[in-house]
Amino acid sequence: MKNSMNAVRAKATSIVWFCSNLRVHDNKCLNSATNESMSVLTLYYFNPRDYDKSSSGFNKTGLYRVAFLIESVSGIGKNLQAKWSDLVVRVGKPEIILVELTTAIGADIVYAHREVSHNEVKAEEKIEAAIKDEGVELGRRRERIPASKLGCTMGTELARKLLINEQN
Repeated sequence: MKNSMNAVRAKATSIVWFCSNLRVHDNKCLNSATNESMSVLTLYYFNPRDYDKSSSGFNKTGLYRVAFLIESVSGIGKNLQAKWSDLVVRVGKPEIILVELTTAIGADIVYAHREVSHNEVKAEEKIEAAIKDEGVELGRRRERIPASKLGCTMGTELARKLLINEQN
């Protein structure tokens, strides 16, 4: 009975949108999508607005950051290909790309890491409104990275207790 209940609740098709969380092995959005959907498309897009000049005339994204992003997206693609499928990479405005893809594949939900900074939250709200018009839900997940994965030295007793609790 439990399996048939899960099948009823499962989404037919979903999109996992890699935006700021560029990890695969512990990505809550990817885990949720693979557990809750029958078919999953993974996506990363390069938004041209992120590479414009700021209001003060400086590049919003420097060359080293661009190189890092390209390398990271390539790594995500290789990791996904080894386990599931290809990563779809697009260049364009996310509110257009996501509407086109959700319509093309009949996606029920787009899973994305919940943004926290002002500009990203505003952009996310615009995207959510655009895909909602198509009847698609934006399933956002807030990632909590365990201290053990941050690679930092823990000096306090409290930090050690938190780390032990996370491992249990």
